[in-house]
Amino acid sequence: MRSFERHLASLCILGAIAVCLLLSANVSADDASADVSSLLRSPSDIFLTQSRFREEQQTRAESIPYSTRYVDDPDSEIGTETVLHKGRYGKKEIHTTILYYDNDEYTRSSQKHTIQEPVEEVISRGTKIIERTMLTDSGTITYWKQLPQVWATSYDSTCAGCNETTATGMKQGYGVIAVDPTVIPLHSRVYIPGCGIAVAGDVGGSIKGNRVDLGYDSLNGQWTAHYVDVYLLVDKAAQ
Repeated sequence: MRSFERHLASLCILGAIAVCLLLSANVSADDASADVSSLLRSPSDIFLTQSRFREEQQTRAESIPYSTRYVDDPDSEIGTETVLHKGRYGKKEIHTTILYYDNDEYTRSSQKHTIQEPVEEVISRGTKIIERTMLTDSGTITYWKQLPQVWATSYDSTCAGCNETTATGMKQGYGVIAVDPTVIPLHSRVYIPGCGIAVAGDVGGSIKGNRVDLGYDSLNGQWTAHYVDVYLLVDKAAQ
């Protein structure tokens, strides 16, 4: 349609020029009208050109992730979480205009429009330390946190990359364990069933998450890797 309009405009301009030329040559109005009519072809004689460009519009929807904010709750036990306000994903639409030339993509442009804003999620985290006691083979212990299902392996000073000094400067051996400090803070005193009371005094490249490595003076079948519960003793929480 645009090609037709441009062609029609060109014909109008040519017609106006022809009239001016004929009038300047002292041609009569009737003769000028006849000559101009001969220049302006009938619609059946107009040749339409087809553009080799074509345009395509695409629209797709995407979700917008929501953020999470934590607030401390001194009245709830440490380690507990409660959702105060549930988060909700937002929504946006992306409108893309693609220009093709001979069916090959020529240019592409996109615009994003937010349809619905995301809603923040709010979670309260307990900070209250509640002491509990438990009778064990090492006597009665008082703990403030229990970590269930911790994968426990063992090592001694002869393992690859090991020596007699730990990451905290403690002497490696029985009663010192390697931990992930983001899970069990270094220098924490812990109780591990089957091992006893130990101190978190070392780290290890493979000790990540809920995993500990129990230090021994010599392995000799002292420990078989398995899952245990780890109890963090109260004296660390009180510091």
